[in-house]
Formats: sequence, structure tokens, C-alpha cells
Amino acid sequence: MIKERIMKIDRRHLLKFMGGSAVGVVLSPLPWKVVDDVSIWTQNWSWIPVPVRGETIFRHTSCALCPAGCGLKVRCIGAQPIALSGLTGHPTSHGFVCPGGLLGHHLPFSSRRVTQPVRLTKGGREAAPLSTEQVASDLGGVLARLKADPAAGRFAIIDALPGRSTSLAYRRLASQFPGGAYILPPDGIRQSLGVFDGVAGDAYPELGVDLDGARTVVSFGADLFEGWGTPGRFARKPQSSDGGPRLTQINPRYSNTACMADTWLPVRPGSEAILALGLAGVIVKERLFNSGLSTLIDGLDEIPDFRDLLAAIPVTRAAEVCGISPEAVMTTAREMGANAPCLALLGAGYSGGPFGEDDRLAVNFLNLLSGAVGAPGGLVPRRSLPQMEIEGLTGDLVPPTDLSEVPDGSIAFLMIDATVPRQAIPAALIERKLVKDKAVVVSFSALEVQAIGRSHYVLPVPLYLEALEEIPTSSDSPFATLSYSVPLVPAPPAASAPVEWIGRMAPTAGLDWAPLSADTLNEARIRAVWDCKRGSVYSYADGTTKANSEFASAEELGTAFKAGACWLDSSADSVKPDLTKSPYFKPETWGRLKRAVNARIEVRSKPSDDRVLLMPFTTAFLATASPLAGKLTHESGLYLRPGEALMSPSTAGRLALREGQKAEVETSKGRLRVRIRLDESAVPGTVFVPVSETDADPRNLCDIGEDCIWRATPAKLRRLDV
Repeated sequence: MIKERIMKIDRRHLLKFMGGSAVGVVLSPLPWKVVDDVSIWTQNWSWIPVPVRGETIFRHTSCALCPAGCGLKVRCIGAQPIALSGLTGHPTSHGFVCPGGLLGHHLPFSSRRVTQPVRLTKGGREAAPLSTEQVASDLGGVLARLKADPAAGRFAIIDALPGRSTSLAYRRLASQFPGGAYILPPDGIRQSLGVFDGVAGDAYPELGVDLDGARTVVSFGADLFEGWGTPGRFARKPQSSDGGPRLTQINPRYSNTACMADTWLPVRPGSEAILALGLAGVIVKERLFNSGLSTLIDGLDEIPDFRDLLAAIPVTRAAEVCGISPEAVMTTAREMGANAPCLALLGAGYSGGPFGEDDRLAVNFLNLLSGAVGAPGGLVPRRSLPQMEIEGLTGDLVPPTDLSEVPDGSIAFLMIDATVPRQAIPAALIERKLVKDKAVVVSFSALEVQAIGRSHYVLPVPLYLEALEEIPTSSDSPFATLSYSVPLVPAPPAASAPVEWIGRMAPTAGLDWAPLSADTLNEARIRAVWDCKRGSVYSYADGTTKANSEFASAEELGTAFKAGACWLDSSADSVKPDLTKSPYFKPETWGRLKRAVNARIEVRSKPSDDRVLLMPFTTAFLATASPLAGKLTHESGLYLRPGEALMSPSTAGRLALREGQKAEVETSKGRLRVRIRLDESAVPGTVFVPVSETDADPRNLCDIGEDCIWRATPAKLRRLDV
């Protein structure tokens, strides 16, 4: 009799089978061979850049990713750049280069590269390729209709890097349309120093910053180690023999600059002007200001609003509003008085949006008190770049203007120069300035940036290291400078300079436009510098300096620039500014400050348990633009990712939030889902959210005032139990 045997499979058998299978897979060579082959295949795809074999050579250039123009030594294999490094002897960057400059040669391989003209629809989510002829026909026709019907709206162009020869071409273009506007980008340094424009006369219309001679620096949100001005000018200070100037960082977030500072004052966002005036009150009361200004400062006492304002902000009141101790206010004021020249710097950097006019006036009053205006180690007068003469760019040109001066709903055709990757203007602010549902927006860009998402057309331009690009004076420089980024790799066939795109549209648009090219503009600028015979030229290759007057011709100077060089204007040591031309000696200035400060104190005197301040901030550009740096920074967690929010543990406890929890930020402008990150570096009562190039941009939730300021906005934060 045969008995049927039935195998019973229970949980123990299943576990033994899985364990034995796992051991067998580990011991078998097959999976390891597959992993090895896949690794080889994925490292040899055709689109992965592979340096060519050849001779190692070194070339020199200037970084064009921001106005600093840091000097670079480029290691190349054949014609392919493979490594960038700073030039130790460079007169402005001193061998320092930000991560963006070091990895700039990665940009041509970015997945965000724009290589052909496109028309964007559905908010930038769909793109249709265009030919050069279609661009000229479509956009030229729109410009022709706008020129024929000014009532339809105005023409405007936003220039990413003012001061170039290209900027004159933009102003010439805008002047051909009734009400045309040439708009400057947000620039915290330029706008702050603009308080003193004109005090040194017409020959020296601007002021720069002499960091090399400063003994004390009080920084209101100017991230000196993270993107404020020229990187090497302050980054080298801790390594100098004297340790550099004493730095007090006033910031609501414990940034890298705050970490490197001698003192960090974690003030509440929006209280910077109150702290500056509180410091000024101590300096005036204890007569710690520059002795040579006694007559001028005593004269301010005759202005009633000046007396009332300083009296309304005693040390205890300033400390209470700012969230710091009275001792910190007193100590900072006395250090400023004892260590003149003292620089008070204001600039958003990566900490948040721009400061308003009231903040600029309050902080720069400290520069006046310390005698820093016009003094070595302070704010020094400088000339503009020599004026160039070129056919077609003469006559009346529209003056530069800020976006805040352009009426809402007035722009029918907007061009955005995004050739230099900088912090974009919030999309909500751009939309506010456009004629609703009828405006056309065109971006000149080599990379997909935030402004493009709201554009209708994107026209490709050469990237850094793909064309000869002019780098004018940086906003913080104590003297005028000029350098060039030279081409080391070829640009995509469809990429052209903005003036060349405009030239293609001009015939259809009916513009009075002389044929211009990037080369023509560069040659005209170099000739203007050579004609002035001032200053000197520093050569990157051998580290020598040669007087500008010693160059035999403009062509010889141009050859030096293309080999790697920078021109530095002579300083203005003998210029004495007339401080009475500044706004501080006008009674209306103090009336304005009094009203603004009283309003801020009133708001901060009424805290709310269920509200926080939303503070957008920007991380380094290369964290998203470079394929390698973007991957490393996102995976390492060194920077907050889009959709994350940083706050203090005390604030999270008050709102019943915990690390990693999902929450929703809500303002009057909308809502945004975030994931909570906790850190003691954040000031209590504030939530920091990184700027994003998607619809999750926190700036879209900010209240943008008439002055186009979006720095901090009251918000509600609630947890999501999903």
C-alpha cells in the first residue's frame, strides 16, 4: 500500500529557504559580475563628458558668474578645462574663489542647459523649439505693434549685470519706446551705498568699500563669507598676520559668516533698523563719534524728529525689540566708537530678501558717525568706468530705474537678461508689473532659472567660458575695475549674445538699430579704458603690473585682457566728500525714519502665539546648477532642500511640531507644505525656507510692499498629520 506524502510548509521552512537563498546569492559570482558590468556600462554612456587625451596646459581668465570677477587659473587637457583654481596674487580676489567659480566648467553639462530658442506655454511646463527666423518674426512683430500703440503698455528690460557695454545697448533699445524702462536688478550693496551718491562730486559718483583698511566691521545681514561682494576681500582676513578686523554679525540665522564672526547678535527679522538707531543713540549720547564731525552732529540736534527718534529708542527698548541683551547693544556701540574707522555694512547676501530704504538710512548713519565716509578703511569715492563711444549708442538714453519705480500692470513687453546667474526676482513681483494676460516675457539665458518659468520665450546665450564676456566694477570695489572671461570651450550653435538676438528682431520691429555684436561692444570698452590712460593692468600669467599708459595701443591692451588680466583704476585719496549733501541733513529723512520705526516697534510689541515670521533665504548658486555639486549638497544635507523649513526647537515646541514632521506655512498669499528641520541656529519665532525654482518658492507667500521688499512676512504654521 502506497501512502501519499504531503509536504507541509510552515513559517520556519519559508525562513530557512529565504536565508539559504541569500547565502547562495552572496557566494555566487553571478550577481557580482552583473553589478560590475552595470557599473562599467553606466560610466561609459555617450553623454558623459570624458576629457580628451593630450598635453596639459594652463590658461587664465576671470570668473563671470557674478560681478566679483575673481581671477582663475585653468588646467586644461587639450582644449578641455578640467580644473579651476584661484590666483594668489590677484589684486581683488587674492586667490579665493567661491564654489561656483571652482566648478564653473561643469555648467555646460548641466541638465538645465538651454541650447535652442523655445516658446514656453502652460507656465513653462511645455516648450516648443523655434528657429532663429521664427524668433525674429514673432518677437519683431510684437515689438512693432507695441511701438505703434503705446497705450498697450510699455517696453522694459531687466539687466542682470549693469555697467557693461551691453547695458548701454539695452538703454538705447528702451529709449525707442514711449515710456521704455531700463531696470536694475536687486543689489543690496549698490542700493545701500547709494545713500551717499553724489557726496564726492560728479567725478566720483559712487562709493566703494575699503575692507582692507577697516578695524571693525558691523554687518547687518551681509554674509561676508557666503556671497557678499568679492569673496577674497574678507575671506582672507582670518589668515592675515593681524587677524583682520573685528567682525560683529547681526543676523537672525547662525550662518557661516556668523560662525566666523567675533560676535553674533541674533536679532529678530525686521528689527535691524531699530538696532542701528539704538547704537547711534549710544554713540551720540556718549560722543563716541568722529571728533571731526562734532559741528555736523551737533547741528542735527536742531532737527526735532532726530532728537525725538533717538530718545524713543533707549538701549533697553532697542534690546527688547531686537531680542538681545542691553549689554550687547552697549558693548557693540562702544567698540564701534573705540575702533574707528568702523564699517557698517548692509546686504541680504544669502540670508533673505533685500532691505528697504529705512534700513539703509539707519545703518549708513553709523558710517557717518564713525567717520567712515570718505576715509581709508571706510566707504571711499570711486570713478565710474570710462565712457565708451560707439555708433548707434549715442544720444538720449533712458536712465536706470529700480523695479519699485515701475507702475504695476504697465509692462506689455519684458526682456530679462539672465546671462549672469543671480538671485532671481520673485515671480509674483514680475507678474505684478505686467499687463494682465497680455504681456510677453522674453528671457536671455544659458540655464533654466526661476524667471524662465514665467517667460513666453527663452533665447539661448553663451555660458561662462564659452564667450568673451565683460566683467565691470563690482558694487563693493573701492575703485573701478574691468576684466574679461575668455572663451575656453565652444558654445552651442544656436547660442548668441543678447545684442545679436535684438539685432535679428530689429528689422521686423522697425527699430533704429545699428548692427552690433558682442565683439564690437568689447572693443569699444577696451578702447575707452586705454584712452583714459589711468590705472594699471595686472597680468594673471606672470603676476606683473603694468601702467595703463604704457600700452602702445588699445589692441595691445585687448590682447592682455584676452590672455588673462584685469584693469584697476587709480584711487581717489585726495577727494573729501561733502556730507551735507547726504540725506541725513534733511529734516524729512528723520521724519520718515521716525514713522517707520514707530510702526515696527508697535508691531513687535504685539506678539502672537500662533504666528511666526516667514524668512526666505537663498543657498549657493552651484548647489543646484553644477551636476556634481548639486548632487553632493542635496544628498549630504549640508543645505536645506526645497520644501524644508528650519526653525528653533523652542518655536517647534510652542507649535507642537517635531523634527521631520510635515507642516503647512500659510500667509495671506497662499500655502506651502514643508518638512520641519530643527536647529538652535534659528532665531525663535522665525521659520527659514529656502528659495526654490518651482511653484514651491516661499517668496510667493511673502507680502511684497510698494518698495518691492519681500524680506519677512507674518505666517501661520500648522502641522499636517498625514
